[in-house]
Amino acid sequence: MKKVMLIGDSHTKITFPMISDLLMDNGYDVVDAVSNIGWATYSYNRDPTDLEYGLSQNPDIIIVSLGGNNHYLSDAKYKERVDEFLNLIEANNRRVVWISPFYATDEGVQKRHLWTHNWLRDNLPSKIKYIDIMQYTPKIGSDGVHYPKSSYTQIVDSISNELLQSVKSSVLTKLLIAGVVAGIFFLRGKK
Repeated sequence: MKKVMLIGDSHTKITFPMISDLLMDNGYDVVDAVSNIGWATYSYNRDPTDLEYGLSQNPDIIIVSLGGNNHYLSDAKYKERVDEFLNLIEANNRRVVWISPFYATDEGVQKRHLWTHNWLRDNLPSKIKYIDIMQYTPKIGSDGVHYPKSSYTQIVDSISNELLQSVKSSVLTKLLIAGVVAGIFFLRGKK
């Protein structure tokens, strides 16, 4: 059974229980779900204590839903913080799925969310699956940032198939890697 850890911000206080149920219903073991209000990648970099338990479980997959609280709107500064976060969660050793920031009707917040969404979409390592939820604009709360539970449910339902596909091991990828390794050994033996 594949182990999954989830790391997020305030939105995930509502979405992670739904996503956890979806994953467990499909045979995954959710070892930890960490949601901190107002947190960003650099918040977890600065204080990783909430991640220690989940990471100690050696999850095969980490689902990240961060970006809405990013205030570093410069390529170099944000890249540094995202790279540090990816190192913290040992992204090279596991599958990572990153869920984009949410759409906001508050103009200032949406400007940050959109900048961060575009940066993540264009700059995350190619092995990280990026799921765009910015495209979903259901009913939003009066703060212009957060949603009622029914809207979060709508969004999670909309991405559930993509999310499940993103966490599945690709048999084709495993076969391809095995073929490449076999080919290398074959070529070495011909020398």
